[in-house]
Amino acid sequence: MATDNELFAMLVGWIEAEMALKSIPLSVEKNYQATIQPIDVDTANGQGAQLFLHKLRDHRYGSKKIDDIYDSGTGLYNEGTIQQYETAFQGSTLVRQNPADITSLTASDVLNEVAEILQSPQTQDHFWKNYEVGIERVIDLPSTYIVDDSDQFEESPNMEFTLTHKRVTIRQVPALDTFEAHTYPV
Repeated sequence: MATDNELFAMLVGWIEAEMALKSIPLSVEKNYQATIQPIDVDTANGQGAQLFLHKLRDHRYGSKKIDDIYDSGTGLYNEGTIQQYETAFQGSTLVRQNPADITSLTASDVLNEVAEILQSPQTQDHFWKNYEVGIERVIDLPSTYIVDDSDQFEESPNMEFTLTHKRVTIRQVPALDTFEAHTYPV
């Protein structure tokens, strides 16, 4: 993987598809969400869930590996640098709750399902085989409570997870065209 947006696209597509297999409607947004907004997903009883993902940090791991590859077609060298990264993300969920309904999923239930998906062997296998991305750890964080637009307290549970991946940068280096040997007295 090379960019944050590629990591987000991978995560959003996979999490939404896996939640659909569990019959849990979920909208995944690339955003930090500190307050409740209208929720995009509606279920039969008017409830829905949103997962908000945002990047926390990158940690470069080890030192860069540099490879030189000669391109005979252009006569140029391509210099590739590979850097291993650990990238941490935070996810938080919001679920519109009806206080009278005690049978629906809570925001914590939805976040636990997402954490289970991220830790599953199928997800780890899919991410590695298709993107060379590993999932290092999933950490639960304390829930926060916010006041929603209906003046009700809503739970907003959080989790942090770390992905391992590499970033590859390739640049062209011109080949040596001529060489003149000279002897210099010392």
